[in-house]
Amino acid sequence: WTNFAEAGNRLWIEEIFDDNGYTEFSPFLSGDAVNIGWLVTSPINLGDHNGAILVFQTAQHHLSSPENTLEVFVSTDFDGTNVFSATWEPVEARLAGMDDDWYDFVPSGEIDLSAHSGNLYIAFKYVGSGTNTQLDGGYFVDEVRVFGL
Repeated sequence: WTNFAEAGNRLWIEEIFDDNGYTEFSPFLSGDAVNIGWLVTSPINLGDHNGAILVFQTAQHHLSSPENTLEVFVSTDFDGTNVFSATWEPVEARLAGMDDDWYDFVPSGEIDLSAHSGNLYIAFKYVGSGTNTQLDGGYFVDEVRVFGL
């Protein structure tokens, strides 16, 4: 996977709780006014299959502003290195938010990938702040799966 800091010094990190591994982004106490972190999957070869479905789970902690965000994108032209040179298409998914209990994972729902073929990359983009307590909440991502291939 590609772990890239667009702004600030923080990166996504692997965590384990109760024998469950997941990834987390939290800018808490980073000292950076802006933290933007990308986590991009390795290529997923969809081939010529249509009907592939993406699912994942997200959770949050300490969110207190809608400006503290997590977004999900897909790309078929990411080169594996340069996040900015790729074309990223936003994905509509159910993401954990302020109304969800802290640390409770919520399912994304099934995301139709049938419009794509060949190698597909999935990106999770976090935006927050390590100096603004309204924007220092964290997100977790777990159980990223593509099926129907």
